[in-house]
Amino acid sequence: REVLQLAKKSLEQISEDCILEISHLGLMSALTEDLSNHQKAEIFRCVGSKSAHELMAVCKDAGVSEETAEILKTLASIGGPPETVLPKVKALLSGKIDIQPLELLEQISAILGDKIRIDFSVVDDIHYYNGIVFKGFVRGVPDAVLSGGQYDKLMRKMKRKSSAIGFAVYMDLLERLENDAEEYDVDTILIYNDEPIAEI
Repeated sequence: REVLQLAKKSLEQISEDCILEISHLGLMSALTEDLSNHQKAEIFRCVGSKSAHELMAVCKDAGVSEETAEILKTLASIGGPPETVLPKVKALLSGKIDIQPLELLEQISAILGDKIRIDFSVVDDIHYYNGIVFKGFVRGVPDAVLSGGQYDKLMRKMKRKSSAIGFAVYMDLLERLENDAEEYDVDTILIYNDEPIAEI
């Protein structure tokens, strides 16, 4: 919660016109737990790109049930304010998988307040991240200027048992932020009419 609050404050320091998109990898991991790492990675890639057609094809090749494939497709496409998205996802997943991650997202959203958006297409590298993942955007830059999440998997690879969460702000992308456009007058105006052009 503290890290996400810091991420939000960092975005607001860059621009008040910002949004923090949050997801939780636990949901899609639970829906794909019987698949190989390669199959999972392909499904997460399709979810991340919101490619519904390719996602359904990958799910079919991986032997994912039609019901689960439809749920994944819905998760990839759904996004918006927490109060709108989370009840829909709860209804969609209730009785199918553990929905504790949704309760965590509800708690975090209540603390962070405005400028928060739930978007389950925010997936990132599943070999690196687990749990909460998030991206930050500001108007004027087409890519995420902030990215982070929980990376316990990396800690395990480093032979450590502790949990970890953090984020990075991509300073190079901030160079794309444009200053307020200067007002200018028209220097030249061309007016056409139907009269024939005189021969020289």
